Amino acid sequence: MSALDPTLSPAAAPPAPAAPLSGWRRLVGDSLVVGAATAVSHVLGAVTSLLLRVFLDPEAIGIWQGLKLYLSYGNYAGLGVSKAAARELSLARGNGAQGAAQRSLNLANTVNTGTSALYAIVLLGIGVWVYWRQQTPLSSVWAMGLVAVAVLTMVQRNVTFQVSLLRADQSFRVTSQLTLLEGVLTLGVSCAAAWLWGLPGLLAGTLVILLASLAWLRPHALPLAWAWNFAEVRRLIAVGGPLLLAGIASSLFRSLDKIMVLAFLADGEHQLGVYSIALLVCAQLYGAANMLSTAALPRYTELLGRTGDPRAVARLAARTTELHAAILSLPAALAITAGWPALAWLLPKYAAGLDALLWLVPGTLAVALA
Repeated sequence: MSALDPTLSPAAAPPAPAAPLSGWRRLVGDSLVVGAATAVSHVLGAVTSLLLRVFLDPEAIGIWQGLKLYLSYGNYAGLGVSKAAARELSLARGNGAQGAAQRSLNLANTVNTGTSALYAIVLLGIGVWVYWRQQTPLSSVWAMGLVAVAVLTMVQRNVTFQVSLLRADQSFRVTSQLTLLEGVLTLGVSCAAAWLWGLPGLLAGTLVILLASLAWLRPHALPLAWAWNFAEVRRLIAVGGPLLLAGIASSLFRSLDKIMVLAFLADGEHQLGVYSIALLVCAQLYGAANMLSTAALPRYTELLGRTGDPRAVARLAARTTELHAAILSLPAALAITAGWPALAWLLPKYAAGLDALLWLVPGTLAVALA
């Protein structure tokens, strides 16, 4: 019986090929563009992280690690609407529903701005409360940092939303150029500011970098408008909610160790600062996995929009994950065998934190592949 025979049942039909609609060559090309930019950015980021640990004491690095947790949690303030809108945009590339996708983007823009402002207000309140209580000698530093993070959150959410949409639209050259720009600015601005003014300088430098990123994105950003439709927002929350919950669970899982160090150790800021050297190595490994998956992820949704077949998407995801596992095994091994002694020699005051690599690297690799 021919594969084109209309009597052939869907269950008996041969499976669709596990390949992206734009072809493997385009996927490989985009992966190389993203990979090259991200690799350079990782090198710049690693140098930046090492220099920050030269310029700042472990206590300051520990507080910076804690403040970055608050900053990262701001990405989930949008209730999943931003993630759902990016998904709608990828689906539209497959099914042609551009008008509906644009309406979703406009709604997400409104929700993203409003929820970011609410989260910033909450952080301001926490900062004031911490300053008023003054429970530790470092309370005023934490309070200042939380107020700064409240401002940073508003700008960062705008930047990450635009980047998410550009990636969903497969504009990987633009996002890769931004990755390089941020890497260069972070190395120059953050390190100089931390060297001159310590942790307050680092926070101010981060704001400068985010504002520069936002300004650079303006000519490339997708058109957005203000819109509101409660029923449609509720639908987007239902679509993006599972994606949001998965992101929150993953983020909490990967930050639980930092939270416990700060919460249960008397000198938590110092201990987290020392432990951060192992986290730095694992962040590079996790970033390499994200580098590989960034170009693949929008193609899963595009394939679903064109074929409506989740099995075809699962087969494509399985093939790309197998490739990622083969690529990541070498840097994971090098992180323990070569990274450990090199960092112990380079930053002796952080060497005690490197013992955690034996536990962190395998877990990071597993989470990265997931």
